[in-house]
Amino acid sequence: MENDELKSLFDDFQPRLPSEADFMSRLTSNLDAVEMVRSHNVSVNRANRRAALYAAIAGFVVGILFSLAIPAISSWIHSLRLPEFQLFYLDAPDLLLTAVWIVIGSVSLVTALNTYEISVRLMERREPQA
Repeated sequence: MENDELKSLFDDFQPRLPSEADFMSRLTSNLDAVEMVRSHNVSVNRANRRAALYAAIAGFVVGILFSLAIPAISSWIHSLRLPEFQLFYLDAPDLLLTAVWIVIGSVSLVTALNTYEISVRLMERREPQA
């Protein structure tokens, strides 16, 4: 009995199908939208890769430039009259030099991150709006 009710329900169902021209125009517009999104994603990925390359180069260059100054900084630190103490088997000048290395790494990292952000923003501004 239940099967007969379901069968009669579906027998009465007559969906209206759109014409072939309507279907093809909708399909074409949907495919165009997909292609537009795909091409936008490709350009965004390309811009992100270029920005990451610029950021890596900037961070590396800043790190090298500061590292070249380490001998001068080290001689200046050792010329200071620092209190005599040890922490983790390091004297005061060595601790200060370790802090300088941490600052150099931090500056390089911040430079790389800011370069990435600036590069992405500039490339977005240069990209033509669709």
